[in-house]
Amino acid sequence: MNKKVSALKVLREALTWASHDVVIERQISQLKGDLYQFGQPKKDQYEEFYPDHKEGCRGLFEDTNDLSCHYDFTTHPFLRLAPFKVEVLNEDPFVAKYYDVIYDREISELKNITIPVMTRSSTVNRESYEMKKNPGRTSKGHFHPGDSSWVVKSINQRISQITGFGLRTKKSGDSILVLNYGLGGQYLPHYDTFGANSTIYISEGDRLATLIFYLNDVEQGGLTVFPHLRISHTPQKGTALLFYNLNLKTLQKDKYSAHSACPVLMGSKWVSATWIYSADQMFHLPCALQYDNDDDSFEDLEDY
Repeated sequence: MNKKVSALKVLREALTWASHDVVIERQISQLKGDLYQFGQPKKDQYEEFYPDHKEGCRGLFEDTNDLSCHYDFTTHPFLRLAPFKVEVLNEDPFVAKYYDVIYDREISELKNITIPVMTRSSTVNRESYEMKKNPGRTSKGHFHPGDSSWVVKSINQRISQITGFGLRTKKSGDSILVLNYGLGGQYLPHYDTFGANSTIYISEGDRLATLIFYLNDVEQGGLTVFPHLRISHTPQKGTALLFYNLNLKTLQKDKYSAHSACPVLMGSKWVSATWIYSADQMFHLPCALQYDNDDDSFEDLEDY
């Protein structure tokens, strides 16, 4: 198994030098077929590329966070009156926890409008943008368009206040996704980015940032883990987690932004997530300063 994984790495590197080599592409396809059994990634793959994932899910990462907590009143004028309480978990890529940013009435309403219409979660193929079921993602949920209810409008406004990014059009970000992870529900390590080959890249850019609201406390399990950063975040009702998926200098995937939703061991887990796209943030972020063709990021074994 490890030899095949190593061979796949070498072939992908070779393909960067000979991008249209049919023989190399055929060998890559054959190796992928060997590594995937009936569409389900084997555990060895994740242990190879995310060796710290299980340790993080068990809550065994050492807490080395020596960063500060602060009140944020800079991202939106309204925050001059009511700043957010922020705990910075990592600076590069940026990962931060926000306290008391979603309220009981909003949480109840989000659950009420989601439960009747929940369906099995799917993943998105980066290039074709097609949805498909994935055994590595076991949850149920529903996307709520921005004008579907008062609570969605309220949450969208708060997303803009937290991130400082504009949500002016449908191309600014995805609709709010409310998710429920039942007993054993998880999402294996993955990146949220699509890449430049995506069909929506020209019009919308890539997923610049992810924001997750936590709608309940989980009895046991359900941590959000960043295996390459060795950060574990325990779900806490009323909090939110913001992290960047792109390197702000290049607007390419940040190789350390891989993350996962660990299995729920007791109870269930409710979250609300949204993704903000880069193209519509031209007035909020500077243009990319450089483009790195030598993307040495860790392998991403999941379509998202």
